[in-house]
Amino acid sequence: MELDLKRLHQVMTIVRTGSISRAADELHMTQPALSRSISALEEKYNVRIFDRGRGGASLTASGKLIVAEAEPLLRQARSVEHNFRL
Repeated sequence: MELDLKRLHQVMTIVRTGSISRAADELHMTQPALSRSISALEEKYNVRIFDRGRGGASLTASGKLIVAEAEPLLRQARSVEHNFRL
């Protein structure tokens, strides 16, 4: 199994900003590119992470579970990366 930490980081950025457009700006991506990236992640695992609408992106029930698991995983990945740099 190959988990894509980059895409999980994208998910977390959308959650934090509340918007795919704002997340795309922060990630230095276009909004369509970020949307395609998240759609590919959703398709890969056959799960919908976000409900998308004019008011932004909100987590689905499945998305909430994914975020709860992704937060500590990404924190640990940052720690490993930091240790590699030392």
